[in-house]
Amino acid sequence: MKKHIAMLLALMMCLCLAACGDNGTNDDEQIAGGDWRTTGVVRANGVITRGGEDTDVLVCIDRDSATFYYDDIEQTLFDYVTFPMQVVSDDDDPWEAFQSIDFADRNGDGSSDVAIIFTFDGDTALLVWFWDADRELFVFRPEESEMGTNDDVDLSDFEGTWLGTESDQPDYIEISDGSWAAYLNGEMTDGGDFRYEPELDAVYAYGSDRSGSYAELHDNGQTLYISSLGYFSRG
Repeated sequence: MKKHIAMLLALMMCLCLAACGDNGTNDDEQIAGGDWRTTGVVRANGVITRGGEDTDVLVCIDRDSATFYYDDIEQTLFDYVTFPMQVVSDDDDPWEAFQSIDFADRNGDGSSDVAIIFTFDGDTALLVWFWDADRELFVFRPEESEMGTNDDVDLSDFEGTWLGTESDQPDYIEISDGSWAAYLNGEMTDGGDFRYEPELDAVYAYGSDRSGSYAELHDNGQTLYISSLGYFSRG
């Protein structure tokens, strides 16, 4: 009887030790898995200054944007920038093409701006955004950016009348002789220059606030896309 009790106690002790070992392993896994910073998605880090305060951020890069998260165990978004064009081809890896990012104050307003450098196919691209305090977002600045190409392009395919396709868009846009104008209920709501930027190898519509919006044609020239306004169909 005593022998049986001793064996039973030994078995229970083994089970307890095994359970303790399992709990330790699970805790370690939860600590590593619960901190998103350990998962390999962070490409860079920096400090964004805004309103006199400095915020440590971690940078993630994908094909369409760069996102800035608080340097914290929980993945919380601080801000982001959207690329105005496809900066890498479908065959390229944006993670590998990315070279650097800085948050220096480029326009002297006291707030951080964003500058990102990519390299691909032997070319270097510098993309720059300025912080717009009134709109509370980063605005792409094509005149500050560089793409390393000087080819020219014919803008005549963009000219004409373009009809809005959504209720929250202008009714139509007129493009002619390097200018554009947007109309809503018969009144002009915005407009400015419409031109090709050789440094970016892309076409931009510059609005009244002088910010640039990427523009391109789709569907064999029957659809116009402007990054700040959406899609329009040829009138």
